[in-house]
Amino acid sequence: MNLESLPVGTSMRRLADVVAFSKSKELVLVVEIDAARGTTPATAAQFRETLVENRLVENAPFMLIATRTTMFLWRRDTRLADEADFTAPIEPLVQLYLKSPYDELELRESIEILVHGWLQTLAIGIRKPDPAVAPDKMLLDSGLYELMHFGYVRFEVPA
Repeated sequence: MNLESLPVGTSMRRLADVVAFSKSKELVLVVEIDAARGTTPATAAQFRETLVENRLVENAPFMLIATRTTMFLWRRDTRLADEADFTAPIEPLVQLYLKSPYDELELRESIEILVHGWLQTLAIGIRKPDPAVAPDKMLLDSGLYELMHFGYVRFEVPA
């Protein structure tokens, strides 16, 4: 879902593009994909604010907006207008999981699959987070990894 594509006065509601649950099946993370060029920390914060204020996604303990270059992570208690509590470049995940740059024609879907695969392999224990990998370090530093470990990750789910 892209900020520019949000319908005015919409009543659509869903959990998010990707969601993560704890081992006790509690929602801990909602992820939105924004493949637009030039997403800044300020525009990512505005996107989050719009999504939450319009109740277009669930208000989970954490929210992640993944863009073509950067991932922005907020805790639920962070003011809506504030920039992300944590950021990390997405490039290390491209190197780990895709082994080549994403296809520009399928960019949004590539980012969604990439983020889902990354979160899933960590949640179910296929690999442990590496503090030397910026996105993994972001999950560790925020406390999100601890919440989602031994949980599960799903693609878009209607609320």
